[in-house]
Amino acid sequence: MQLIGQKSNLEIINKWNNLPPFIIITGDEHTGKTHLTLYLCQKFGLNYKLMKNGINDVRKLIDVMKPGSNTVYHFKNFHTSSIRAKNALLKITEEPVLGNYIVITGSSQLKTLESRGRKIVMEPYSQQEVCEYMSPYYNNTELQNKLYMAGFNTPAKVETYKQYEHIEPLLNYTYDIFGKITYLTVDDIIVMLHSFESKYEGVDACLLFLTMLINIIESNIKTKHFYSYYDILNILIQSRKSLVSEPTLNRKFLLYRTFYNIYLLGVVK
Repeated sequence: MQLIGQKSNLEIINKWNNLPPFIIITGDEHTGKTHLTLYLCQKFGLNYKLMKNGINDVRKLIDVMKPGSNTVYHFKNFHTSSIRAKNALLKITEEPVLGNYIVITGSSQLKTLESRGRKIVMEPYSQQEVCEYMSPYYNNTELQNKLYMAGFNTPAKVETYKQYEHIEPLLNYTYDIFGKITYLTVDDIIVMLHSFESKYEGVDACLLFLTMLINIIESNIKTKHFYSYYDILNILIQSRKSLVSEPTLNRKFLLYRTFYNIYLLGVVK
């Protein structure tokens, strides 16, 4: 098991003689909350059990926990559970059973729950940490940095797409479109449609292309203050939402509509 980053959190954890009976790990999606939970099990020699978030599953926990079982019970994405389930867990944490440990992970939790547990806030991955993680798959520094800017900013995202054989040409193509996006022509749009029709298969290339382009534009807005890109960004985000909510949409038509709207934006200006 590989735990990336979290230097400050690990410094705190390494000072613990024993694992606290109730831990709350919060952070954004794909920041390694489950990996940190497993690391805690490994460090303190404890068993791991993933739990469901339903009210009945929480209530059964009191019958499952036996003194000295040395088990960590992990409730993942517990912020999505019902208020009844949260209150049930709150009751269980009032009288912890010796040798049993509860970890809940996700976004911000119920304040009364957070007041009971030892809270750990996940640190975001640095660009250097993610690029080092990429190096066995992509050993070119320039490629690593371009992937990072395109949204491959967590180890989980790297793992998701590392098997996609067209990732490098699709990435370069995305940067090429970004470079000309403020002065696209109709001919550019037609070439784009032919490229997707003939080159990119397997992983949903259309969705990945839109996602990478959105991330590249957002990165440039932050670093170079390209405020004129906001209207373009909104068109791309809406298109991605359409594709996610209706995955059966005709990809070719979606791309044509998206970039024709961007073209019209440039013509009107």
